[in-house]
Amino acid sequence: MNFQIKSCKSVITGLAVLLLVPAQVSLAQQPEAAAKGGALDAEGRPQAYLSLIAIGPEAKRRYRAMTSEERENIAGGASKGEAAELSAEELKSMKGLPVLMPPKEGELPPSSLMFADGKTTTADGKSVDKIVQLSVGFNAGGAFVPVPAGKPLPLKAPVQKGGREGYDDWFTVAPMQPGATKLLLMYPSNKGDHRWNYKPHYRELKADPASFPENQVLALNFTRRPVQFMIGADTQIIKPGGSQKYTVENARKLIRCVAAAKGYGKGYIINSGFRGDQLIRKIYIFHESLSADGKSSEIKTIQVNLPHTDSSLTKTP
Repeated sequence: MNFQIKSCKSVITGLAVLLLVPAQVSLAQQPEAAAKGGALDAEGRPQAYLSLIAIGPEAKRRYRAMTSEERENIAGGASKGEAAELSAEELKSMKGLPVLMPPKEGELPPSSLMFADGKTTTADGKSVDKIVQLSVGFNAGGAFVPVPAGKPLPLKAPVQKGGREGYDDWFTVAPMQPGATKLLLMYPSNKGDHRWNYKPHYRELKADPASFPENQVLALNFTRRPVQFMIGADTQIIKPGGSQKYTVENARKLIRCVAAAKGYGKGYIINSGFRGDQLIRKIYIFHESLSADGKSSEIKTIQVNLPHTDSSLTKTP
């Protein structure tokens, strides 16, 4: 399986007048239309389907002591001034309840990206850009949502720097064929607490039936360790940054699914199974997540179940 890897430089842009329109229909809700060449939108244009997943460290948990006002009114109310973050030693010895601090700017990816899709008219008669929002799954599978086919999609992210309003130009998704499905994986291009303030690297994975047929499993390793992954009787070592494709036996029996990493002392990463006659199309993404104290990491798994193809709808399991 070949991937296209790209990185970009940050360019801040502003959109003066916007009308936000959330994308509401997932591909799982209309797999037959996708398999037959794509549905048409309200304007009769062909559609493709896109899913966005951000992969990266979780936000570190930081605590502070209550302010005097919070102690006086523990039931709520805004606090005046900001209290300093507590060290681990101070947290252990403090009296009273610690207060969880919000993540730093850029410590988490944006919850959605957006693109302009033509024009629309506001209630007062102004013509403005119609902005479509695409939700971003963070270390979790995201929904496949309809997007216009046959045109590039310049995706923008909300600015997370200093509270300024505006949008970053992140990257442009190449034109997709009608009915095509694509999975876009994003991961930070910078380290540190503000890693998502910068344009991420990303990989595009074609997920339509022609590129990803039934009874296929794809494993991607985003960790720093080689991962040993077994599907049925097929065992492979997936190097860091590597990928491996598996063909699942189409049989009415349990297919074992086991993953482990050398030197990883927390047992199996995965130890489960699935039926072989389910016409599976699935992606396993292995990634590392920091512990709550930020001192250690563990390997976690993102599982993405791709929608059934049209042929699978006519088969009886």
